Amino acid sequence: MYRRCQHSAEGHYRDHQLSRIARNAFGYTHRSPAPAFDNLREASYVTQPLSVGHMAASATRDMTEGWAPAQRGLSSFVAHTAMLVAAERLADARHSQPVLRDPLLEKMLEHESDAQAAVETCVNNWERQKHEDGLEHVAPFTGVRMRFGDGEVMRYLTATPGHLQMVILGAGLDTRAWRLDLSERVSVYEVDQPDMSAAKGHCLRAGGAQTTRAQAGSCSFPLKCGSWTSVAADLTQDWASALHDKGFDKGLPTLWIAEGLFYYLEMDVCARLLQGMAALAAPGSALIMTHLSWAFYKASQEALQDPNVGDGAKKWFASWKSWLPEEPSVYFETNGWRMQSLSMISEAFTTYGVSQSKDMEKMLKPFTSGPGAPDYCCVSATLQQGSQGAPRCTS
Repeated sequence: MYRRCQHSAEGHYRDHQLSRIARNAFGYTHRSPAPAFDNLREASYVTQPLSVGHMAASATRDMTEGWAPAQRGLSSFVAHTAMLVAAERLADARHSQPVLRDPLLEKMLEHESDAQAAVETCVNNWERQKHEDGLEHVAPFTGVRMRFGDGEVMRYLTATPGHLQMVILGAGLDTRAWRLDLSERVSVYEVDQPDMSAAKGHCLRAGGAQTTRAQAGSCSFPLKCGSWTSVAADLTQDWASALHDKGFDKGLPTLWIAEGLFYYLEMDVCARLLQGMAALAAPGSALIMTHLSWAFYKASQEALQDPNVGDGAKKWFASWKSWLPEEPSVYFETNGWRMQSLSMISEAFTTYGVSQSKDMEKMLKPFTSGPGAPDYCCVSATLQQGSQGAPRCTS
């Protein structure tokens, strides 16, 4: 069984909408969301079509079929799917009170016709659900997940003095380096597949984002951190060497972020990735990651055998390869980390006063049985004492 871990309080969280007091992984009391949900990939470790906005499989198929790299500024199908998923957050930006404001993302995808078409599809689906169910605000999963992660990031920065690093694995179209007030003492590294990294570079240039110190004062979206570095590397290969070559300092505390990534990797690859992060982590380092619960993974795999589930959804489910073990604290200890907290993202929807899209719940309900619910797990962990410098596994 999954268990929420709580520890003593030393501070307070800034988001006044969060309603329940719980101990954060980094030593600060905060009003933390509370149990249960599903996922959408925002970065690039999937090569199958995604279900954008939890839309019907036919909508996903319509947006992905016929796409050719030469026709798009985004240079690969993988990058294309990342763009389509990011459209969820662009759709929510049209609400009078969006879950998350991201003007850079809007500018980055302003001229991507497929993204704009996906935005319209999301808006129409949510409006229909609002009308049918009498809801005020149907919000995107990716926006809620990102906002939850933002809170964890800012708490870590508050609790950790001095210069530090933030490494985002499978970063996709993440914009935290421009969106959050990270301060000059933070160096941000984004690790992703070479094609995704190239595609993001194109989007950043198109959006007018600063990426180097030399551009200071000349860009519409300045960096809000000390530096930003893109690292093109395959996380199933020797990504650690690529990170080191780009200036990563093993002696500095590091916040590792892996959102919407692990379930696209095999279980043994996930373990090696955790071990690799621990081997590179200095004392004071921490981890924020998300994963599928076993119940969610199991339901998705059973759905693959059902003729009533659409092909688009099946391709998405088939790309999932792992889940969070049901004794997560043991799992993290085995791989160099000490789990501090585990939350379910569905609680954040209630906390933020918004509703989930019902498509995924309806799709998986026939396959949900036994203990547990199809939940999406958010984990925070700190470096386990003695883990630094452990043998590194990279392949």
